[in-house]
Order: sequence, then C-alpha cells, then structure tokens
Amino acid sequence: MISPLMTKRLDGSIGRWAFAAALLLAVALAAEPSGAGDFDAGVQAARAGDYARALDEWLSLARAGDVDAQYNVATLYHGGLGVTQDFAKALAWYGRAAARGFGPAEYMLGRMHEKGQGGPADSSQAIEWYTVGAAHGDAWAQFALGAAYDRGIGRIQDYGQAALWHRRAAEAGLAEAQYNLAALYEKGLGVPKDLVQAMQWYERAAEAGSHEAQNNLGYLYEQGIGVKQNQILAAQWYLRAAEGGFALAQTNLGIMYQYGQGVRQDFPEALRWYRLAAARDDALAQNNLGLMYANGLGVERDFVEAYKWFELAAREGGESAELATGSLSRLTEVMSQEEIAAARARAQAFREAAAAAAQEAALESPAVPRGADEFGLPVLAAQRALKQLGYYNGRVDGLAGPMTESAIRTFQKDLGLASDGGLSEAFFGALAEAQGRADGAD
Repeated sequence: MISPLMTKRLDGSIGRWAFAAALLLAVALAAEPSGAGDFDAGVQAARAGDYARALDEWLSLARAGDVDAQYNVATLYHGGLGVTQDFAKALAWYGRAAARGFGPAEYMLGRMHEKGQGGPADSSQAIEWYTVGAAHGDAWAQFALGAAYDRGIGRIQDYGQAALWHRRAAEAGLAEAQYNLAALYEKGLGVPKDLVQAMQWYERAAEAGSHEAQNNLGYLYEQGIGVKQNQILAAQWYLRAAEGGFALAQTNLGIMYQYGQGVRQDFPEALRWYRLAAARDDALAQNNLGLMYANGLGVERDFVEAYKWFELAAREGGESAELATGSLSRLTEVMSQEEIAAARARAQAFREAAAAAAQEAALESPAVPRGADEFGLPVLAAQRALKQLGYYNGRVDGLAGPMTESAIRTFQKDLGLASDGGLSEAFFGALAEAQGRADGAD
C-alpha cells in the first residue's frame, strides 16, 4: 500500500500584490444605524438556494455592522451565489468584518490574497491575515498558519511553530489540523516522534471525517506500525476513506481485494475500486487497471484497454510511471498499430474529460454562508439569538461588551436563571428553547 504520510499543504501560487493599501478602504465606511433584515431567514433562504433573498435579508444587517452578516454577504460575492462574482466586493465585506477582529473573515482575506483573487497572489499579505485570524482564535487561520510554517511559505520553515498552530486548531476540533498534527508526530517533525500520539490524532481526525486520516490508519494497521498488525481493520479504514472519494484509499482497497488481504479475494471488486481511483488520476490505480486488463483478472483480456491505462499512468511520473512504461514496451510487441492508435485515442479522451471535470471543480464556491452558531464563537451566537428575541440591540460582532452582558443578564433573570452574565450550557439551552417558542409563535 501507499500512504501519503504527509501534511496537508496550502495550495495557490506565490507572488506579490500591491493591493493591500486599497483593500480596506471600504472598511472606513460608517455603519448604518439600523438593520431590518432577518439573519436566520437569510440562512434558511441560502440553504434553499435562494441567494437573492438571503442577500436582501443580510445586506441591511451587514451595513449596520453585524459581522456575521458581513461575512455572509462577502461569501455571496466571493462565490457568485445569486450575484455576479465580484472579488472586490467580497474583499470589501470581508474587510469590514475583519476590521472588528472577526477571525473567519480574516482567514478568508488570507485565502483570497494567497489565491490571487482580486489582485496578484501575495503570500506575505496572506500570512499576515492568517496570523491575525489565528490570534483571534479562528481554527482555519491557525491551520493555515501552521501549514505556512510547515512549508516555509512567507517565512522561515519552522516545524515547531507548525506543530503549535496545528495543535491549537486540532484542539478546536478541526479534522485537517488533527491529521497534520498526527503526521508531525509520526515523522517526529517539530515534536518528538511518538506513534501513540500519532495514532490518537489520526483516530480523532478519522472520526471527524478526515479521509486522509482514515487512509493512514488503514496503512498503519496494515503494516503494523505503532499498533498490532490487523489486515481486517486496515481494510475497514480503507473502506471508510474510499467511500468518501479518497483516491489513494480506493487504490489501497483495490489492492486488498486483489490479493485477499483483510477481505475475501475478489477481482471484480478490485477492478471497481481501481476504476474509481483511476478516474481521479491516481497513477497506481491506472497501472493496476492496466495489469488487470492485460492479464484478464476479473475481466476479459483487452490489450487496447490495458494500453490506455498504462499510457495514462506513464504520464503521471514516479514509480507507477516506470512500471507502466515497461508494460507499454511489452504490449507494443503484441499489438498492431491500429490497436495502439485506438488505445491512445481512448487515453486522450480520458484526459480531456478529466481536464473538463477539474475545471468545473475549480469553479465551485470557495466559501459558503454560515448560521450564527456555525462560527464557533459563543459570544456572537448569543448576540444573534438575543437580538432575534429582542433582548439585544447592538452590533453582532462577537465582542463581549457592556451591552452584551446586560442583555445576557436580563434574559437570565427573565427565565429564572442565575443572572451572572455567563455563557453557560444552561444559558444556551434556555436560549434555544426560547428561540423555539418564538419560531412556533411565528
């Protein structure tokens, strides 16, 4: 099997951007005194695909200074959801929320700078925003900052700092950071090598839905690295990742079925998983498909189809390419020129279809609107709920000021709770019940 055993990497080109000075000009715009929109109605509209109504609900709130609404308006312009995609407007709205220390917006500003959305890519500006967002507790910004230290993007490579920031994001529950921290423990980068810690973090990431972590757990169980070797558990973890669409796990699971490791030997099932991985340009899966067709394993022997998959694998580079190149050489000795031409035509058609699919995937929305309780910021969630219930009339900005504390105390007193201004589990339970009653009354 092949395990990635590597940290996630930030993607995007690195360049210079002389755009930063203009970025926050819109931030200086004065907030409007009132916001008549219904934030939750906007969230429901967005989830139903009615982005035009969502914008109507959020815009007045955003202009009044509510950072959750500003963020959501930015995501609409960022992704072209219900509006013409406009990076300048997205930057402006993210900027207004970031000016109030809103971590999620600071992270998205970093991403836009990194990707060169709205101007040339600028790694230095991206890192600045990630640093600010990380300091404000945003888990994605912490993860991005950890990845920057890991790769040395915009600063000196420092695995110790990478581990520090990945740990903070991991402890906040971010599966991607949990996976990275596990990989650092596995390799002893920035932290002492510790396979027990690596397994623990891989398991947390895997249970949180990280297909990379699920695959790596499968590899560790298959090889008996840090745990007792268990082919059955290995196959089970590969299956979870494979069902999630992770190509490497699909290839690994195909190998398990081909050789009967941890599962009953089943050539057709191996073929099925290889095909899924090969469709995602996994070179090993493409090479293995070629071998299955060339030898008639679970399928009728077909040299043309075998040649197609070998040619695709040979162009990907690496060990699989070397194997595929050798197989191509042997096939040319037994195939006619017409058959080779047909195989190459099939390979070209596959490449064109894959390129079109990749281009379509690149157009997917880079960010999605969130409900107030989806930012992971208790003060902001409380402000939004209290505002909906009529207890709070200030800005929803996630900052715990006197108005916020007064609203919390008043709500607690009205519901017979200890009026201490604290954001306890009992407080949020009562808040949810009050919102449910209010929604029922509507």
